[in-house]
Amino acid sequence: IEVDDKTFNVQISKLGGLVMTISSYAEGGDPILSAEQASEIAKTFANNIGFENMEVVWKEVNQNVVYINLASVVNDVIYYPDLVKVKVDLTSQEIIGLEAVNYALNHVERNPEFIVSESEAESLMGFDYNILKNSRTVIRLDSGIEIAAYEFIVERIDGVYFYYVNAENNQIAKTMKLV
Repeated sequence: IEVDDKTFNVQISKLGGLVMTISSYAEGGDPILSAEQASEIAKTFANNIGFENMEVVWKEVNQNVVYINLASVVNDVIYYPDLVKVKVDLTSQEIIGLEAVNYALNHVERNPEFIVSESEAESLMGFDYNILKNSRTVIRLDSGIEIAAYEFIVERIDGVYFYYVNAENNQIAKTMKLV
């Protein structure tokens, strides 16, 4: 499609008319928007095209483009399988990319149970840490199974880690180091 002399490639699902992808290009020039302003634009845009209750879970600025990951958040639970990725041009102040395949494949109504308490889950972190953030989440394991988990973003002496503790059995289900 063409909008204001700019070409966009858009893919829409045949079933349900869900926008699956949008792609275009960034304009050259100095950024006008901040990453925070771009995040609000991305959330509003996503909501306007049918992705409700989305919150920013990650963002990265590269030159004059910010890449934003949005996840569905319901009752203070972050649903990572429902990720929508949005690309905003900080110069033109426009959405220039969207990818919602994970959302389309995974979004269903869920009722996660957090059987283990957050303090029990935190006890697995040991002693040499500083918690930067903690959240209740639903994640997908490498096996394809979804679980309710506590997410702990933890600063240790050798870097920042993401720990996901299974909220049913109090086992560390996944660990990632921020590179």
